Amino acid sequence: MPWSAALTRPKVIQKLLHRSHRKANLINLDRIRCSVVELSNGYTPSDESIWRSVRSTNLQRLTREFFWKCIHNTFRVGDFWKWKSAA
Repeated sequence: MPWSAALTRPKVIQKLLHRSHRKANLINLDRIRCSVVELSNGYTPSDESIWRSVRSTNLQRLTREFFWKCIHNTFRVGDFWKWKSAA
């Protein structure tokens, strides 16, 4: 493999990984939005307001980190292991 291909391959892999994270983020934001609509009187939060509430200093740091990790699917459960077993 030429050295130029070796330099660009990690960039391609990183781009593909980020694309899947973005898709997962959108799915999780939609789940949050639907849950809020069900629990409130029809209030639909925007993505910006969801992210702002996750960063709120009214929550403990560990709670904020947990919410952020849930939205980004960083916990090693579920589909994470399907991808690893296929490799």
